[in-house]
Amino acid sequence: ERLNNTDVFIRDFTIQNIKFLSGITPQFRNINTGFLDLSNGIKRVTPSSIEFINMMVNVDNEKSVDILKNNILINSFPLYSLTHTRKLKLDFSTLSAVQGDVIDVVIWLNLAKTISISKKYLVFPQQEYSTFIIWENEYRVPEIFDFTGKYILKSDVENLQTKNFNEIIEQTNLVDNLSTEKLVINTGFISINDISYIKSIIKQRKAWVYLPGNKLIELIPLTKQLQEVDVNRELIDFDIEFQINKIYDEENNSF
Repeated sequence: ERLNNTDVFIRDFTIQNIKFLSGITPQFRNINTGFLDLSNGIKRVTPSSIEFINMMVNVDNEKSVDILKNNILINSFPLYSLTHTRKLKLDFSTLSAVQGDVIDVVIWLNLAKTISISKKYLVFPQQEYSTFIIWENEYRVPEIFDFTGKYILKSDVENLQTKNFNEIIEQTNLVDNLSTEKLVINTGFISINDISYIKSIIKQRKAWVYLPGNKLIELIPLTKQLQEVDVNRELIDFDIEFQINKIYDEENNSF
């Protein structure tokens, strides 16, 4: 350390490494463990949904996970972590969940199981459609949401033209065209707690459709506005528009 005006040496010391994560300090935490999630309300899922549970954790072997269905323990396992972030993948199809079930995921932070944090899920009816949208949330970790409404795939084509004159007659020639594929997908009915996830999706630079076989289709969110409150409607759903980032011009997508 030196003085700015005289460059006189004052002292020499070492700064220890400071660990940090993207995003604001997790609100839903206990000590140094918390969910990297902007909502801790009950999340809507279906019997076939997939969930990513992202956590900020200490590096130790003292944590464990209990999964309860309607307050009855159905699974338990230790939680190990070699880094300060951890992601759990939860497949609700393996839990034999049905409409109306409440699933609790309890993270025990010590061996005595006296300190915990938890997330809660409400199982909605299985729908005809199920499209998983993945995006990087505000903590730069992958988040997933099950869109259960119908969707529309559409193409916008822009023709590029030039004009020239053949003697005194103006002629138009088609030079090329630009094709853009767009996806409009309905969220299906969601709870008020789920609005924060939809708002997070439309604020991000990229998202992906997650298909069987770990196939991903890259999306650019286009929706700029959500009507969060409508006193004439008891249930909540949104149409969200994306542009599909094609790998090549002739690519055709279906889900």
